[in-house]
Amino acid sequence: MLPFSFVTMIEIQAIGGYYPTDVQGYLQNIANQTIQETYQPLVKDVIEVYQTYFPNLYSIYLRGSVARGTAQKNISDLDVFAIVPQQKERKYIYWARVAWSREVVPQLLKKYPFVTELDLAYSNYVFGVTPSNTAFNLLLKVQSKCIYGIDYAQQIPPFKLTSDLCINKKWYKQDLQGFLKIKSDTKKAQKQIQAILKISLRVCFELVFEREQKYTNSLYYCAQSFKTYYPEKSFAVNQCLHWYLNPPKNIEQVQNFLKDFGNWLLVELQEA
Repeated sequence: MLPFSFVTMIEIQAIGGYYPTDVQGYLQNIANQTIQETYQPLVKDVIEVYQTYFPNLYSIYLRGSVARGTAQKNISDLDVFAIVPQQKERKYIYWARVAWSREVVPQLLKKYPFVTELDLAYSNYVFGVTPSNTAFNLLLKVQSKCIYGIDYAQQIPPFKLTSDLCINKKWYKQDLQGFLKIKSDTKKAQKQIQAILKISLRVCFELVFEREQKYTNSLYYCAQSFKTYYPEKSFAVNQCLHWYLNPPKNIEQVQNFLKDFGNWLLVELQEA
């Protein structure tokens, strides 16, 4: 046995793109593509699992690279969420991971080892019934593919390129402060690092959104747009992207970085 091991680093790749618009300027759904043949059996199994645990569910949606038809073996995960009725005497659930994930996910990953992770969630949100939510409506309208049941996206008005699409910068100060307070010994450090870096990259894009007049939720293209207007911050935004793909175990390293870059973003947002 070798006395050391190599850690494979995930390289930054141009995955995703900018959302197309129609002749009237409305965003088009990029997640309504044909599911690649490799992933079709997995999607079928996931639908059956949701039907087992949520027999009265309204809808099941697929999002991410599998929905866009751009998934890559051993790189892409599978993101699925369901809309289910709110149970009587239970609180309203905006978004939550399914309770049976620990039981089901290992079995599916064993059966489909080319998938890196399964993100299975659910919500009680129903357009036109529960209070309107821009982020969720955007998710349903242009970022998801209905794979079972009622497609609520058909009831949601189309989105134009307006500041309503900038949904991350409003809470960035709160998100950043929360991350900087996390203790270094936390067991979920890498997931928390990825979460704040994803938000930070999208805030970078929202900072230049009005100048770009195009929309993306691809982290790579968020970084590319940002660097067009802030070339002097290219290293910092590339570092965000690299650490998102390869989160370090040392959370303090990222906290020290974001004390500088994150707070700079906050200042720029105020001045924009």
